[in-house]
Amino acid sequence: SINVYYLLGLLNSKSLDFWCRKRLKKKGEVREYKPTLLQNLPIHKININDPEEIKLHDEVLEKVKAIREKMYELTGYVKYFSGPRLTKIEFDAALSEVKIPP
Repeated sequence: SINVYYLLGLLNSKSLDFWCRKRLKKKGEVREYKPTLLQNLPIHKININDPEEIKLHDEVLEKVKAIREKMYELTGYVKYFSGPRLTKIEFDAALSEVKIPP
């Protein structure tokens, strides 16, 4: 099974976003992630016997959790601002340092 934070990090990456744009239908402003399509996502399965892969996996988890914490902190400031949503953060900026093998 795939860790939900790992999946969240991958779903918000530029690489998988490109793949999804080519294959998934849009429903309004968002893409429709149906279970059958999610099963076919090109997600690299982590080799638990490879320390380098485990390290990369853990880096993705740490960054996604850090982003979620910052988004939660920002929700406390929403009442002071109008305009674009404060919690809309680019995941790619935080995940760009993580190199996931093909």
